[in-house]
Amino acid sequence: MYRLIALDIDGTLLDSQGTLPPVVREGLHHIYKLGVQIVLISGRNVPGVMRALDQLGLDLWFVSSGGACISNFRQDQILGQRFLNTTDAEAIIRLARNAGAGIFLELVDHLYWEGPLEYLEWLPSVHGLTIDTLDDLIAQLIPEALKLTVIHENERLIDFERALIDRGLEINASYSGPRYLEITAKGVTKGAALQQLAEFLQIPLSKVLAVGDGENDISMISLAGLGIAMGNSPEKVKMAADLIVPSNDEDGLLTVIRLVEECYEPG
Repeated sequence: MYRLIALDIDGTLLDSQGTLPPVVREGLHHIYKLGVQIVLISGRNVPGVMRALDQLGLDLWFVSSGGACISNFRQDQILGQRFLNTTDAEAIIRLARNAGAGIFLELVDHLYWEGPLEYLEWLPSVHGLTIDTLDDLIAQLIPEALKLTVIHENERLIDFERALIDRGLEINASYSGPRYLEITAKGVTKGAALQQLAEFLQIPLSKVLAVGDGENDISMISLAGLGIAMGNSPEKVKMAADLIVPSNDEDGLLTVIRLVEECYEPG
């Protein structure tokens, strides 16, 4: 029996319109009532994850900012936070500026943006969030910076990533989509956060099921007892998974929910 289900949000829990399908919501409520733990693990910051939790209507542990923050805000609990080195963050911002990219700076409850405003249209998940647009992100850098997200056309982003690697910074970088490169402190991944939370909840990884659609989900898909890729995932994610289900626009999570129900052992 799977005792913990880890779910990515965008491209997994939500459809391409950013909506939670009612049948998926009902199914997740059902397995939650059976006693299965559900955790949302996202690149979104805390307010962004809270919006998804409001759609879901459950009080859950969640991981935000790509693994940098593990919390349950409704229970006023924070299990862990990992921050970027300020010197590294400044270097990343300067490199991103030179590349003509857009840059998000994420704090626990705040989101700052520097760069072309048209790039924001590539990110439907930020609609409705409070975003402060700045001319100089470096002026807002504080030791509590959780994540930077660099946004550009894929070809330019690949070049930027190469330049970043050449700098040898103490960071982790992973793609949440072709145009989005998420940068956290070294060792901060969705998989590392899932492992920490599973240990806290005293659930063995063999009893953990993880579902995602982006390259930044590979760390948790590979770690879990059963790793699942959505049908809308790129090939690299599918290759890392034990199972592939239909896309988020085809209610693919229903397949996962039915699998959990079939494995359920009362008492």
